[in-house]
Amino acid sequence: MSLPAIKVISISEAARHQQLYELPPIEVAAIGESNHIYGTLTSKGLQTTADAVTEFFGNPEAIVGCDVGCGDGELIYHLSRLLAGSAWSGFEISAQRVDMCCWHEHVTVWQGDCLKEHYADFNVLHINDLMFDDDLAMQLEAKVAREFSGLLITYRAITAPTLRRISQHLADVPTVSCAFVRRLLTRFPLRLFITHLA
Repeated sequence: MSLPAIKVISISEAARHQQLYELPPIEVAAIGESNHIYGTLTSKGLQTTADAVTEFFGNPEAIVGCDVGCGDGELIYHLSRLLAGSAWSGFEISAQRVDMCCWHEHVTVWQGDCLKEHYADFNVLHINDLMFDDDLAMQLEAKVAREFSGLLITYRAITAPTLRRISQHLADVPTVSCAFVRRLLTRFPLRLFITHLA
């Protein structure tokens, strides 16, 4: 499957769209600075993610995916195009980022808190948790363990004992991300797990 011509935000575009990356102080104060750091996958990272999901599911029409902390919905918009027939939605704690979503005709994006949303209706869960503080990551993993069964895509090693017990590590897939707040291009693995509710 080859990557179609899609718009991927570049670092120069990010400078023009500071609202995605630099949030109002009231939003930062409410959840903590590290939990608001925004990044996006490069074209190669998008393709790697799509390939990994396709390898697991085969038929994209079977995919009902959710992006936890989706920002403006860019990732799920691109995945919906790369994986024709798949259904994607996502939520973001920042009202400012949700308001910036311009992909509404293709994906569903809403404002929500990862510890209050429900995950049982999805079979793919993408959590870009690299910048989550350890306490938030642990709480989210425990919640996922109680509610989710399917393909879990994360960027951290699973630490919550309840999620480790019901998860099988499938693979670590190298990819590239742009973390715009810190203006870094970083390499990290997508960590793929299959989880089964007890």
